[in-house]
Amino acid sequence: MKLRYKILIGISAVAILVDQITKMWAKTLMTRPPIVVVENFFRFVYVENKGSAWGMFSDLPDAVRIPFFMLISVVAIVFIIYMFRRLDDRHRFAVISLSLIFGGAMGNFIDRVAYKSVIDFIDWHWYDAHWPTFNMADVFITMGVLLLLREMLFGSSDLSLLHPQNADSKRDAGRSPAGDD
Repeated sequence: MKLRYKILIGISAVAILVDQITKMWAKTLMTRPPIVVVENFFRFVYVENKGSAWGMFSDLPDAVRIPFFMLISVVAIVFIIYMFRRLDDRHRFAVISLSLIFGGAMGNFIDRVAYKSVIDFIDWHWYDAHWPTFNMADVFITMGVLLLLREMLFGSSDLSLLHPQNADSKRDAGRSPAGDD
């Protein structure tokens, strides 16, 4: 088995386990008041998010919302696998990034299948101004996206948009083969 697939399995498995274990813990908060970690800033509270990010589309009828989000989840997972298969072992940051994103996407997909919603429980806020509640799957997805952006902007691999080799090839792409522009 290629190294990148071992990394995918390992990182995704850890991400899914951490996500699902923390969500099982969060379910114990259903009947309890929120747990305040830092007053007026950070607390744990149980929320069933029937929509997407920031609860968007949560008001859609179940007959539309549930199949829509199942389809979106499957498409996203298939796209991540497609992109992952195009990498090779030298794309370490991209392999790690997509593994984190895949693990997070699978964690939220498991919720959608099991509960028809996603369990969120991390609530950051400044007094009454709340950031949307999120979960560990969202954390893994965000970490993966940030690492991927870092690699695309500043990395040394051929995925980097600023890598000298890629900048030259993009600049040279418009030139004629004879070089007589």
